[in-house]
Amino acid sequence: LMYRPEDIAGDSARFSTFFSVLASGRLPHGEEVPVLLQFWHGLSSFGGFAACVALTIWFFRKEKMPFWPNADGLAIGLTLGWFFGRMGCFSAHDHAGNVTNFYLGVYGMCPGGNPTVACHDLGLYEALWSISAFGLFSFLDRKPRPTGFYTGLLAALYGPSRFASD
Repeated sequence: LMYRPEDIAGDSARFSTFFSVLASGRLPHGEEVPVLLQFWHGLSSFGGFAACVALTIWFFRKEKMPFWPNADGLAIGLTLGWFFGRMGCFSAHDHAGNVTNFYLGVYGMCPGGNPTVACHDLGLYEALWSISAFGLFSFLDRKPRPTGFYTGLLAALYGPSRFASD
C-alpha cells in the first residue's frame, strides 16, 4: 500500500485544517496538508496523468472535435500504453505487494530489501491486466459498438482489479 492506515488515520483533522488554511487566504504546508494530498510522496504518475488530461482537453477544444466519440479510441490505446508503463514499474520493482510464496513473487523487493523474502510485484500484475484488456478490446473491436462502450468497460474492469490489488 502506498499509505499505511496509521498515516491516513489523522487525515480528517488534516483536511479540516487544510480547508481552514485555504479559506484564510494562505497556502497550507507541512502537517497542514492531508497525507492523501501529499503527491510529492510517491504519486509521480499523477503528474503525467494530469498533463495528459490537460493536453487532451486542449487538443479536442483546439481542433473542435467532440470528445466522447473519440474516447473509445483513447481507451483502447491507453491499455497498450499502460502495459509499457507498468512494465517499467515492474523492471524497477516500484510497487511491492504483500509477502508471498507465489511463483511470480520477486525476491528482494519487499520493504527492508531482504533477498530471501519474496513480495508480489503489483507492477507486473497491472501490466498483465492491461495487456489482457488491450487483447479483449482488440477482439471486441471487430464488431461496431455504441459510443462510450470501451471507455465504460475500461472503468468497469479496472476498478475491481485495482481494488483487489490494493
